[in-house]
Amino acid sequence: SCIICCTSNVSDSFLGAKLKLYVNVLMFILLKNTSTNGLSALPNILFAKGSWYALEELKATGADAIGVDWSVSPEKARKILGQDITIQGNFDPSRLYASIPEIEKWTKEMINRFGKNRYIVNLGHGILPSVPVDHAKAFINAVKNYS
Repeated sequence: SCIICCTSNVSDSFLGAKLKLYVNVLMFILLKNTSTNGLSALPNILFAKGSWYALEELKATGADAIGVDWSVSPEKARKILGQDITIQGNFDPSRLYASIPEIEKWTKEMINRFGKNRYIVNLGHGILPSVPVDHAKAFINAVKNYS
C-alpha cells in the first residue's frame, strides 16, 4: 500500500557548499519559525543537499526527519543519525535514466539498505524534466511493490 502524507519541508539545494555554521543557525531558525507559524502540528523534514558532513548538526535541529541525497550511503546515514529519527532519500535521480529492471533492482536494494523502520523512500534530490515518465513510474511501482 502507498501512504500519502503532509509534511513541512525545509530544504536547501546548495547547503553542502556552505559552512556548518549556516546549518546550525539558519536551519534552527527555519524550524523554530515553522513551529511558531502554526505548522508545528505537521511533521517536518529537513533536507540539505550535499550535507553528509553535517548530519549530526541537522539532527540536532530537532527535525522529525532528515532527508539525505546520494552522497551518503544508507549505512553511514543510519549510523550517524541513529534509529530514533526518520530518514528520507536517497535514490540518485540520474539513475532514472537506466533501464526499468535496473531501476527496480536499485530501488529494492536501497530500501533493504535503509531498512523499513523510520524510513521514507524518496529521490536524493528532485527529478530531472527529461526523465521518461515510465521510468519514474517504475521507481514508484518498485516502492509500492516492495516486500
